[in-house]
Amino acid sequence: MYNRFFAFGCSFTLYKWPTWADYLYAGGIAEAYENWALPGGSNDFVFHSLIECSSLRGITAEDYVAIMWSQPWRIADYTNEQGWDMPGNAYLYQPKERVKYLHEDQIALENQTYFRASINMLQAIGCDFTFTSMERIDLQFEDVYATQDYFKPSMAEFLGYTGPNETDWKETLHGDRHPSPREHASFAKTLDTSLNHSLIDKLCDASESYIFESDRPHRQEITVFPEKIPQDRLPNVESKVNSGSGSLIDVNRIQPFDWE
Repeated sequence: MYNRFFAFGCSFTLYKWPTWADYLYAGGIAEAYENWALPGGSNDFVFHSLIECSSLRGITAEDYVAIMWSQPWRIADYTNEQGWDMPGNAYLYQPKERVKYLHEDQIALENQTYFRASINMLQAIGCDFTFTSMERIDLQFEDVYATQDYFKPSMAEFLGYTGPNETDWKETLHGDRHPSPREHASFAKTLDTSLNHSLIDKLCDASESYIFESDRPHRQEITVFPEKIPQDRLPNVESKVNSGSGSLIDVNRIQPFDWE
């Protein structure tokens, strides 16, 4: 068991139901757990979060870091007033004036820089770490960055999404294309086979029952392990936490889910 477990990513890592990261902690991977992901998270946001976490928490060799990298073409904005605002795919959700300067080669280069810099930092710390991704990433410039061997199969590959329709995620709920609680649980088990699978299954069963047996499943939200949310991360406003959508939310909205 590790001392602390730090998770990073987008909504595939922090969502309104338990994700692979929650299941790793439920299964006993560490004594303490923090989730630095935010919905819509881009890879530059993930990298910034890793650096911030290391600065604030002092990641050590006794800790474990797991990162589910997001889609390379996402973007992120930050202000001290509103925190992180991540609209998602730059080509779909941003004005042409903003994206006309983006080039696929530059995006690939910047992402490889995030990956290699993270590897170098975590290796220097001496902690165990896992890299995966929500979808397969075309890792270019491998002759320079050499990051491929550090990536485990993506969530998309695990669930059988391959080829040109890899990003055409099926609906878990109407209009919601995030992996289900059970898909997250199954994926978590592949990341560490030594975990307590009975506890993972118990959390999964409780989550699916709460959500899918409800009359209004779209409105059901589950926050397992609310202490996982870092309340002192930037912009560090008292009693507020980042939402990822350009606003800060009251920390009292984070209500624990009793599943044990």
